[in-house]
Amino acid sequence: MEYLSSPDLVQAFYGLNHRFNSIVIKSVRHFNIPNDTPSTSIIDCMSYISHFIEVIYFDVELLSKLSSSILLLSNLRSIFLHCSNKTTVKLNIQDPSNVDVVSSCLNILRLCNIYSQDDENETNDEELTEEDQAERVRNTLPCSAIVRLSIENCDEQDLFALCALAPNLTSLRIDELSSSSDDSSFNTIFELISKSSSHLTRLYISSDANDVINFNWIGKLIGCYQSSLEQLKLNIRRTNRIEGSQLQRIFEPCERLKNLDFAFQFLDEEMNILSALAQFQSEWWLDARRAPVLLFRSGDNYIFIGSMPSILPSVFKFSSDLRNWRLNKEKLDSPLIRFTAIKHIVFVNNNDQPITFDFIQFISRIFHAKKQIISMGYWEFDSSLKLLEKVCTTCYSESHLNER
Repeated sequence: MEYLSSPDLVQAFYGLNHRFNSIVIKSVRHFNIPNDTPSTSIIDCMSYISHFIEVIYFDVELLSKLSSSILLLSNLRSIFLHCSNKTTVKLNIQDPSNVDVVSSCLNILRLCNIYSQDDENETNDEELTEEDQAERVRNTLPCSAIVRLSIENCDEQDLFALCALAPNLTSLRIDELSSSSDDSSFNTIFELISKSSSHLTRLYISSDANDVINFNWIGKLIGCYQSSLEQLKLNIRRTNRIEGSQLQRIFEPCERLKNLDFAFQFLDEEMNILSALAQFQSEWWLDARRAPVLLFRSGDNYIFIGSMPSILPSVFKFSSDLRNWRLNKEKLDSPLIRFTAIKHIVFVNNNDQPITFDFIQFISRIFHAKKQIISMGYWEFDSSLKLLEKVCTTCYSESHLNER
């Protein structure tokens, strides 16, 4: 039964007997409608079980098959709406008779260039100036039903407009944030965000784009939600210079913050790593409730700053000289120093020093992702006999255990 869609489950088993009816009723509380479901099947199902549905899942493509009356479900609490560009939105339904909640949500996603009705495979290419978009935001009614959003990609301007129009957001995930061409007057939209009460508890922002993200604006966005944020994850590959005192000013007011994970990369030829490290050794950063912070410079003058352990899928060129790895507290042999999501490990060996067996063991200990690929520009190995001995010992031990 677990392989059947919700409509198929109803059509196959509802009405057979009391036991099957109970199973179906329990299952359809979370009602998932696949894209290929005929409208007649949806209507037939609803005639039997509409008053049992509490949460409904469907793709925006199905809206043409769903009459507004179908969404008038007496016990409906939430709608999960999927868009073809990998955007998912959760709507909380406080008034089941409100048939306009989906159209209100889609109107906001269109305004923020996240969803296009004309072509559901592409977002809207219309690029508004910040002033034009701010004016539209001011003249658009917010959608209080939007409580959770997961978006594949958007730019800073659209992100801030979205936050202004979804005042009851509790969870927001941006998988690819790009910079806007003009950030000269973002403050207009930020005024609209700050006027609404803060409900956001979970925020994830990632950026792997080639353009540089201005972290000052991200910091200002975090400030709008400092009274409610509990989980914050930031993974930004290219940004302006990040400093420990700056991050402390942003994070410290978030008194409810329980989980903080970050990884930043930026090009800076002049930054002194030891001076930068000292900024992460304030009383606030050294508090036991704060994670260790790792800093180092790669061979191409990119700086990495990240909390440990790192659960973010960063892409970075690591230095093979462990003397360049700096921690504000703990040591490199601490179990907290590990990367759990990096699948392509790239090391830069600037001095062309031979790779030691101890270094191989270090890599094995701190990188924990599955199916890893390791790349290194210079790979002269000075411990071949140790490696051969280790392999032979491991093979013998496994063979001996199998014989038992």
